[in-house]
Amino acid sequence: MAESDPQRWNDEFYRNGRLVLRTARGRVTLLLLVCIVFTGAGIQQIGAGGARNRFEGILAVVLIGVLVIPALGWRLVTGRPVTVVEPQGVAVDSVRLGWDEILGIRVSGRRNRLVLLDITSEAHQRLSAERSWWQRGWHPSFALPNVQGVDPEMFAAWLGWLHAGYTNQPPPG
Repeated sequence: MAESDPQRWNDEFYRNGRLVLRTARGRVTLLLLVCIVFTGAGIQQIGAGGARNRFEGILAVVLIGVLVIPALGWRLVTGRPVTVVEPQGVAVDSVRLGWDEILGIRVSGRRNRLVLLDITSEAHQRLSAERSWWQRGWHPSFALPNVQGVDPEMFAAWLGWLHAGYTNQPPPG
């Protein structure tokens, strides 16, 4: 479901016991096409002659063509990351945050308008211990991936309403 309608989110959440939202594929597709173009340019550089051109071409083909393109292709085919809202909390693929680990929900002030979950220091320490890629030190929020057709402001408000219900706090104003 990818519509900005909190009533439909509620219906699916209470009917199925969870709400599943897949990430937007438009940006991934565009990035994949740009990487393919740069890989083609790298292949041209290999044939252009000169040691520096060959080195730059091989570097572009290896970094972009071998590492980035398969990862982007996998994301495009599988539709990951997937955001799942459950009665226990919020999950993005294998990262799970319980409602009690979420302090607040807001929308970033940046251009891409991400929904941010402010998390407890205990949740951050747990995620740091479980994942080597997680930022070390204090990182106060966890960004949910963009979902095609979902208004971040409405989604953050709906999540805030759910969060308040599951943590016995007053709903956000």
